[in-house]
Amino acid sequence: MPIAELKAKLGEVMRGLDARRPLVITLNGKAAGVLMSPREFDRLTYERRFVAMLRERLADAEAGRVLTEEEVFDTLEAEFGPIRKRRPGSRR
Repeated sequence: MPIAELKAKLGEVMRGLDARRPLVITLNGKAAGVLMSPREFDRLTYERRFVAMLRERLADAEAGRVLTEEEVFDTLEAEFGPIRKRRPGSRR
């Protein structure tokens, strides 16, 4: 949508934003910006952060920077106190 048209129809455009289809704003026939719903912006932002976190965790695993389940619980309990349910007869 050309920017001049956007200026003239901004209220209408804002009400009609599709949650899944961003609107490309053009200036002199070239893409100059993108208008999208807050819901779509949040979804894309969350997705980008999630993928980045997965890449970091995969790199950690490939580099051997991992903990066993027992080490994770030991670390959490050292910080926050008991969090595991104890089985009858266990010594911990």
